[in-house]
Amino acid sequence: MLFISYSVISQSYNLYPGQYEGYYIDKNDNKVEGYIQLNGMSSRPWNSQTEVKFFDEEATKDGKVKNREKDKFKVKDIKGYYADGFYWEAYKFSDMSAVGPGMLPKWYFLQELIDGPISIHRFYESPVIMGSTTEEMHAEFKRCLENPQILIVKEDTNKGKLKNVRDIDILEYISQCEVVKKKYLNGGYGITPKDDGEKTGLKGFVSKVVDANTLGNYIEEIAKDYNENCK
Repeated sequence: MLFISYSVISQSYNLYPGQYEGYYIDKNDNKVEGYIQLNGMSSRPWNSQTEVKFFDEEATKDGKVKNREKDKFKVKDIKGYYADGFYWEAYKFSDMSAVGPGMLPKWYFLQELIDGPISIHRFYESPVIMGSTTEEMHAEFKRCLENPQILIVKEDTNKGKLKNVRDIDILEYISQCEVVKKKYLNGGYGITPKDDGEKTGLKGFVSKVVDANTLGNYIEEIAKDYNENCK
């Protein structure tokens, strides 16, 4: 009877766009299940990086949820949350695409792509739309949505700090895993390895640029291989 009662309550509330079954992790590592309301929905993920709302099953019992029944969490309040197929984890990060004070380190919820010894995350820049025409605004929204920064972190590399994959030497991250290192150096990931013996000069610079421009397309595969073979 308890199961039937729970099912009726669950089915009486229709989730609105941007609301999902999910959970958050509190500061004591407790998992609290319920419903997540994304601040930015899927079309504006940059808004989901700063705060999120949560409500539980009890709040839905009359078929609607009042704003006062929703808990609002900023990045400093929880460790992360799960909604719409992704876990968003709290990290301190310097957005080098910003201008002035915006470049200072801040806490964000970052969309997790790969979890493990090497983890991969997405960071979405916020559109700059002041004084823009409608066409320019749409173009700016599209740019930010389709071109997130791809970030990497590994505890024993770069002091465990988040780094943009465009700015790293991937060999620093995979050198301890012979299987992945060999595959990378042999071009198995579709990338021209940086470590081609040219440390200086134009050839070395071009090799680095080519590598940086393509690494983001293959970093998830590299991280998966590393995490599976060299935990």
